[in-house]
Parts: sequence; C-alpha cells; structure tokens
Amino acid sequence: EKGIQYTKMHGAGNDFIIIDIIKQDKTPEIGWNEYAARVCQQKFGVGADGILVVESPTTSIGDAYMRVINSDGSQVDMCGNGLRCVALYIRDHYRPKHLDVQIDSAVGCLSATVIPPNDQQRLFNVKVMMNIPLFESEYIEELGQVVLLPDIDVEYAAVIVGVPHCVIFVQDVDKYPVEEIGLQIQSRIDLFPHSINVNFVQVLSRNEVKLRTYERGAGETLACGTGACSVAVVGQILNRLDPLVTVHVSGGDLLIYWPGDGQPVHMTGPVQYVGDGCINKYYELY
Repeated sequence: EKGIQYTKMHGAGNDFIIIDIIKQDKTPEIGWNEYAARVCQQKFGVGADGILVVESPTTSIGDAYMRVINSDGSQVDMCGNGLRCVALYIRDHYRPKHLDVQIDSAVGCLSATVIPPNDQQRLFNVKVMMNIPLFESEYIEELGQVVLLPDIDVEYAAVIVGVPHCVIFVQDVDKYPVEEIGLQIQSRIDLFPHSINVNFVQVLSRNEVKLRTYERGAGETLACGTGACSVAVVGQILNRLDPLVTVHVSGGDLLIYWPGDGQPVHMTGPVQYVGDGCINKYYELY
C-alpha cells in the first residue's frame, strides 16, 4: 500500500506540498497539523512553507476546498500564493478546458483565472480575487491607523486581507532586521492575541515596492501573497501608493490592484510545478 501522494508547487518561491484528498481518500493517522509540521521540515521531510489540502467543495459554485496548514502545524484561514497554486492545480486536474476556477476556503469562495505562458512570460501566471480588506476586528484595535510602538521604535498600520497583517515602512528593506523585529511584534499578544504577519516594505515609487514578510507559523518566506495585498492596501490608504502596484519579493514579482474601499484585492503572479511524489506510509509513525 502506498503512502500519501503529493504535488510540490511554488508561487514566487512560496513553496507548498499539495495533497489532494478528492483523488486519494487518505488522511494521516497523526492528524494534519502534526503531519504538516513533520513533512514541511527542510532536512527531515519534503520541505515547504506549508501544506495545502485539496478537499471536496463546500459551496454549490466551488470547484474544490483549500485547507491551509503552516510549516509549524498551525492552520490559517487563507494563503494568497497557496490559493494561486491550488487554482492552477484544480484547473489542470479537474477543469482542463477552462481558465477560471472557484476555490472554497475558510474565508469564502474566491475566484481565480489561469493565464497561460506567452512570448513575454515562461511560467503560468494566476490572477486571484482576494478578500475585501477588513478594518474592523474583535481582537485587533486601530486597524488602518498608524500606530507607534515606542518600545520597539516602529510605526505600523494593520489590516486583514483574509488573515491579519501589519505593515511597516522602512528605508532599506534589504538591511532591515526582519526576523528580530518580526518576532518582537508577533510576541505582543496584548496587541495581536492570534499573532500577526509582519511586512517590511520599501517604497521605490508610487507603483513599485520591495517587500519582506515575516509570517506567523512560517518565519520569513520568499513571498507572501496576502502580505503583498496588505502592503498595497495600506500604502493606498496612507497615500503613498497608487491602485496598481508591482511588489518585488525575494522569489519574484507580484502585481497587486486594489480599486479602493469596499472592493476585493486582485493579485497576479507566477506559479510553477516542481514535481510529484509519495510520502512513505511509515514516515509519520516514527
């Protein structure tokens, strides 16, 4: 008997293990959370920023449901780059004659469009319509406002785009102590009781930024889709950015468009298959 089969994909360097339980009726004996923490290890497992479990849709319009589990085993409601990977996977495996897919998630059913390679781009790109940014929350105060943290000496503005993010504008993002400050902010459970993703952004022009993100449950990643969306939203609110922004992340570029208040955020970026494999059925037991 085989173990659990998977597909490895990445979106701008944000890498995922995709496990399709529509095709294979298998779940790990130790549960998804511990399984993800083991399998995502770089040396002892397959290695990834997280696992994306593809399940049967939960709405009448959805093509599949996406469950997101970080590399530390924590489940989260949304992952933007993960959504783009799953969209291409679902299109290729279940809707090969179509370019549009609908993905159910913990934050609703989201639309995605696959853009095939052309003369300008070698890779598939996927455009997703993310959530409408939220500026009200039961557990985070002063969303959308600039807040000073005197003990860490940073100013941030927070927003929720599927998951919570805070955005910090810096002069030189390459030299900034992203891990140190990211961890300090995430440890402020008085402000962020469910932790938070921390984005450090350097504005290059009104439609171009460089971004590094320290994610809750994964640490610094090569790209964070919801982080890029959050940066575009906060930058526009503070009148530092235009509605259409190219976000340079370590793993590539993401194009973000936000029409404005009350509207969803659009994100376009590259997606690539790495390969398929099978995790040994005894792996989780030892």
